[in-house]
Amino acid sequence: MKNLSSFLKCYIVISLISVTIISGKIWYVDQNTANNPDFTTLQAAHDGAASGDTIYVAGFNNSYGYLTLTKKLFIFGPGYFLYENSDTQVRPAEAIVGHITFQTGSEGSLITGLSVYSSGYIRISVDKVIIKRNKVISDYGSPLITVTDNSSNVSIVQNYVVGSRYAAISIGNYCYNIIVANNYLEGGEYNRTALTCTENSSMDLQNNIFLRSVKIYNSIFYNNIQKDGSFSGSSNDIKNNIGNSTQFGTDNGNQSNIDMSTVFTDTGSTDGKWQLKENSPAKGAGFSGEDCGIFGGNNPYVLSGLPAIPAIYYIDAPTTGTDKQGLPVTIKIKAHN
Repeated sequence: MKNLSSFLKCYIVISLISVTIISGKIWYVDQNTANNPDFTTLQAAHDGAASGDTIYVAGFNNSYGYLTLTKKLFIFGPGYFLYENSDTQVRPAEAIVGHITFQTGSEGSLITGLSVYSSGYIRISVDKVIIKRNKVISDYGSPLITVTDNSSNVSIVQNYVVGSRYAAISIGNYCYNIIVANNYLEGGEYNRTALTCTENSSMDLQNNIFLRSVKIYNSIFYNNIQKDGSFSGSSNDIKNNIGNSTQFGTDNGNQSNIDMSTVFTDTGSTDGKWQLKENSPAKGAGFSGEDCGIFGGNNPYVLSGLPAIPAIYYIDAPTTGTDKQGLPVTIKIKAHN
């Protein structure tokens, strides 16, 4: 009879097939070799996969190392802050990685549910990349997520990014259609910058929370909350944002000098505390009547960055079964869009 870990691996693969449009093969990465993974490091999985394949990375206590992508891949981790929020994963360990770089050939790739730690970072040098529901908390000596010159059609959505030294996000020259939405972005103490964009690039920034300064040009800036820091730049469309000072003025639905203690619940998990209080000034204050902040808009932030595949968050099962009774297993599963 197959053991429970083999059953879980099978279920994960079936789930991925059922919710993701996949034309390639699915690979399983796990440093726990008892689970019979295809690979034990993320780079080895990349090197062994073909363009268009999907990689599922299991949670583990140690890092899966660095990753350089030169293929179009869809990479799923289990999420983060898994111990802090309810109904997350039955195995509440994160898939920890070092720096991730997207190079020529990786156009169209997706990474989601991963945790970038220590001196890690994400560097994007190609078009059509999606960075979704990842945690990046690092003391790296440069911006944690960088979109380099001449890279466009990049989406950075529903992430939790904290730089202890430098900026959370930096956008290079001649970058267009850069979407930054529903992220918590905290810049480091060294340069006190959350996000910066060059004068010859443009972005669409909506429903983010910023801690530290923001500098953008030629961009849409709606439904954001700036807890602290300055706001600068030019040629921007700025509407329905909330600032702790006078960053946005009071025209076009913007609010100034808001006491941030009235905005967020400030209780619960690391990411859950950014939910809005019942009478928060950010409630219904968005451009189309939606909430400002990361839990508002069309793509609300998902607690723990759980990827958009079903997650097993509870299992009750014996270690062995009988031919007569089989293996009675109780499983609770939750879908995450």
